[in-house]
Amino acid sequence: MNLRQLLSAGVKLGFSDDSDCKAKIYLPTTLYPENQSGDSTYVSPVLSMDAQALMDTDTMSRPFERTTMKLAKFLPFAYASMLAMPVLAQSVATEVQRDVNQQKRIEAGLQTGVLTTREAARLEKEEARISRTEANALSDGKLNSQERRRIARMENRASRDISAQAHDDQAGNTNSVSSQRMQADVARNIHQQERIEAGIKDGSLTNREVGRLERGESRIDGREAAAGRDGHVGVREQARIQRNENRESNHIHRQRHDRQQRG
Repeated sequence: MNLRQLLSAGVKLGFSDDSDCKAKIYLPTTLYPENQSGDSTYVSPVLSMDAQALMDTDTMSRPFERTTMKLAKFLPFAYASMLAMPVLAQSVATEVQRDVNQQKRIEAGLQTGVLTTREAARLEKEEARISRTEANALSDGKLNSQERRRIARMENRASRDISAQAHDDQAGNTNSVSSQRMQADVARNIHQQERIEAGIKDGSLTNREVGRLERGESRIDGREAAAGRDGHVGVREQARIQRNENRESNHIHRQRHDRQQRG
């Protein structure tokens, strides 16, 4: 939730002219069911907060998340739900975006030779655990603060492990058949996760659907980890992974084009 979204939702901002530099938030009376006049007048300020915190027009900062929750108490239930949903959607999209970033770093490590096939497999095992945790968290359609913190800790640990593996003394052969196969598999991981992220952003995927898709991604990551743990990815192993990727791709397409929409 950012300043632009608040303004488009009908919220009016006022700024105090004293030294405390506070932004005051006003809600239009037309949002209240008891207002039958249709007047576009505004009630007295329902919230006051630091003006600088309100000027972030590109990112959903923590002050904005708190602001949205406070605003919800002053709105009818349906309108409050409309305000809260972008916050939740952005939280889920952020988790998937980190999945994309981690996979891109693994792919880059393989392509430049700073990661061996075995190292990439170990990292994919971590990615499998992260996707499985995301799937479990989203099974009820919600992502609470405790779940977000747990996933963030796992992502941070995986990020450190990618960096450590990329800067050790082991070097991979980028032209080996196994490395090429692993690179191709990781590239598909990136593409699938980007499609899931796009579905969150355009509203075609609900949180439960995202959870189901992340469970599928977890299985694929796990198969990649198992295939590369001995440093060699065989033809049959990659064929099995590709079948799973194809199945997951079809699943993403169906979920994004069904009748369920992010509410």
